[in-house]
Amino acid sequence: MDLDQLIRDADPARHLDIDLPEPHARITSSARREGRVAAILVLVAVVVVVVAVAVVFLGVRHQRAAQPASMPRALPLGGALHQAGPTGVLSNTRRLLQVYPDPDGGPAWGLATYQTQSAMTCLQVGRSQHGLVGAIGEGAFGNDGRFHPFTFSDLGLGTCASDDARGHAFLNIADRRFPANAAQEPCTVPPPRILSRMPARISDRVDRPCPNRPIRDVYFGLLGPDATSITYVAGNGRQRTEPTRGPDGAYLIVRLAATGFCDLQRVRATAPAGCVDNAGGQSGATLSPGEIVAVRYRDGHTCRLPTPQGNIVQLGSQCPPIGYTAPAGPSYTATQLAAPVTARKLLAQRYCQRSGSYQPAALPIPCDTSVPPGYRPFPGQRQLLVYISWTARAPVKNTQASSYSYTLQHPRACGGTTEGNSTQAIIRTGERVTRPFFVLDSCHGTYTGVVTYIPNLGPDGARNLGLGSASPGNGVLLVGRFSFTVP
Repeated sequence: MDLDQLIRDADPARHLDIDLPEPHARITSSARREGRVAAILVLVAVVVVVVAVAVVFLGVRHQRAAQPASMPRALPLGGALHQAGPTGVLSNTRRLLQVYPDPDGGPAWGLATYQTQSAMTCLQVGRSQHGLVGAIGEGAFGNDGRFHPFTFSDLGLGTCASDDARGHAFLNIADRRFPANAAQEPCTVPPPRILSRMPARISDRVDRPCPNRPIRDVYFGLLGPDATSITYVAGNGRQRTEPTRGPDGAYLIVRLAATGFCDLQRVRATAPAGCVDNAGGQSGATLSPGEIVAVRYRDGHTCRLPTPQGNIVQLGSQCPPIGYTAPAGPSYTATQLAAPVTARKLLAQRYCQRSGSYQPAALPIPCDTSVPPGYRPFPGQRQLLVYISWTARAPVKNTQASSYSYTLQHPRACGGTTEGNSTQAIIRTGERVTRPFFVLDSCHGTYTGVVTYIPNLGPDGARNLGLGSASPGNGVLLVGRFSFTVP
């Protein structure tokens, strides 16, 4: 269908033309009486119309004030987003698998998937219109009231998961307090007891934007090829069962954001198993307790999860990724991966990074004398930049399946904290890998660190490791250690 026609069909606004009679030059007395009666009737009609318009206008204003997220189901199309995202996309694999109505009106929500050349399945989640997934211009895009479809570089609420040996992906995401326009970062509000202790200049910034912005709790994912249906708690508190769709068991649930926060003291007294509050999110191939209370599989068995009580979720049983088949791949030993790790210190008053680049491989550089073209300075106190480098003996072809991890241990006199990250990039065999650390040049002592290689440990392997992923053992292989001293 023509794009202009889609826009016309999506715009319900219409103009109403009213023709008024022209005045006569000569009017008889009878005509004058009839004219006066007609004039009175016209005046009454005009008053009625004015009152009706005022009522409608005020009603619309009241409705918009009470329901700021209400909008037409179809919006005019706007420009697409362009953000950094996955590369090597197989565009012919894109499928819109699930659609869920927004609880406050406007375009529905949609979940689409597509594959990449690096054996990953990516999920796009946002508002849906004309078979596309995107964001809406309310509280974003200059409030233009248009639908902005995602490109392949825009995931919205989504992310990518590594495929198993049969090409299936497993991933479950709970994204709470996400903006209803599907265009911005989640809005999280600290509990009142914390807000009350904040200085006014800080609490005003944190507290004011959030209550006035429509937000949603969004649950979506891929339960695998064997999942046939899910049972979840709907917005009215009742349980509802719906089929999963697509080859990977896709599902999507959207609710008005829950209110209140998880009071840990109350939880310890009433729910010893713990809880999950409604701010932030969680993800993993294993389905944890939440809004979904049951998953049914092709063989007839059902995995059941605890039913949430308000914003408190009893932690207990989980639903594992049924149907996952581990992909075949090369196995390595620590001896094969061992490589020297060097540390290079660069002290400067100012550092710069490439504009618009948030990739781990985009290294910050000292820029005391001048800012190179394409770079921008970033604020911060005087720090010491440290590059750590090593040679990759094994490749990383899929960032969701394997990676290198690097961790730094601060001196005990400086708090003894540990920080780290993973490479999060495609890496070739023999490539020289460099990653940065920032430390305070006023914090003296010896810093120690370790670089490890994390192979494909299954759909939840790397996620379950967390910061401890740098520690050799449990499938994680040592590459090398390093140290440096701040005198």
